Amino acid sequence: LQNSDVILVAHTESNLYSALDRLRRLELMDYFSHIYCRERPEIDHPNSNNKENWLAEFPMDRVQELSHHQSKPNTNVLLEICRVESVPPEEVAYVGDSVARDILMAKRANVFAIWAAYGTRHSEAEYAKLVRVTHWTPEDVVLEQKLKEEASKIQPDFIAEDAFSQVLDALGIDGGELPKSQFMAT
Repeated sequence: LQNSDVILVAHTESNLYSALDRLRRLELMDYFSHIYCRERPEIDHPNSNNKENWLAEFPMDRVQELSHHQSKPNTNVLLEICRVESVPPEEVAYVGDSVARDILMAKRANVFAIWAAYGTRHSEAEYAKLVRVTHWTPEDVVLEQKLKEEASKIQPDFIAEDAFSQVLDALGIDGGELPKSQFMAT
């Protein structure tokens, strides 16, 4: 994608520490021009003695912390990211693994929506365990169900069934004309 002059921007609901740690471990930090993530939690970093040194490893000038109120599928968040990045929504492709949050938000914002179906494979039993151990409130669980119902009527513009590399096909990069688009990953 970078070789095709596609600008990569990360947008995640993970908090600052989790998002940066994941990007570092996966060796993906250098690919993103900006990272939009949840603000750091009020509790301190797990290794608070080294917090400043740890954050110094990251290009914090490329990181934008979003408040807890700026969550998916809030269309205004995505449109604001487009505005900050100076890219009109019709020139954006948004990749996400949650139809209820990512794809719904992208479609509401009139952004090309690519569903990363390969990232959603899980069993219902495992999902039930996740809900039991998560920080979600009962209201969050109800909201998630409502979003899933609304999203069941939404069709992504492209589905990456097996691998992230299929995004190249969606953007016409694999030998076709390169569309003028910005790419955002979750």
